Amino acid sequence: MVQKISLRNSLLCLCAITVCILFVLSAIRSATHNDTPIAPIVSVVPAVSRAKPIGLIIPAINVDAIIEPIGLTPEGALGAPAGPYNAGWFSRGVTPGDKGVAIIDGHYGWKDHIPAIFNNLASVKKGDRIFIYSAKGDTTIFTVTKIASYGENASTSDIFVSHDTGAHLVIVTCAGVWSVAEKSYSERVVVSADLEVL
Repeated sequence: MVQKISLRNSLLCLCAITVCILFVLSAIRSATHNDTPIAPIVSVVPAVSRAKPIGLIIPAINVDAIIEPIGLTPEGALGAPAGPYNAGWFSRGVTPGDKGVAIIDGHYGWKDHIPAIFNNLASVKKGDRIFIYSAKGDTTIFTVTKIASYGENASTSDIFVSHDTGAHLVIVTCAGVWSVAEKSYSERVVVSADLEVL
């Protein structure tokens, strides 16, 4: 469902150190500097007609954030927002509201116990609504259909592939226990949502 709603003011705070970089791979996992690069399952698609997303609101977990475009790292992995407060949209993939699976990621946990955007992502429930604001002032609304948690090496490639003609959204973040040695969290939380249709 698309409607006109003004974008709320969001806090933009950049932090110099990235704690959790989320990669969308054939298995959702995090990469350390010593990892062998693996090609992500997300595909680059042609530009679409909808305006780019610039804001994200998830009322159920009090998220009201700026969306920044992200791409691929030199190793071919999905990038991540620069700081703890923003969400990242894979801008070379599907635009939220278009056919296929749009991908958004963001951080869980931050240095010095600073709250990150998706610290409470696992608390959303089926039926919760997600609002994505575009640069044109339109809002695309999604309804949560599934919340799942995966080990960092679990096979989850099917999550990022659409099997129908609908518009879908996937939000990914870290969770679990932080490993100092691996510089990674032990789990990944994935929220799936479908475009709300009147």
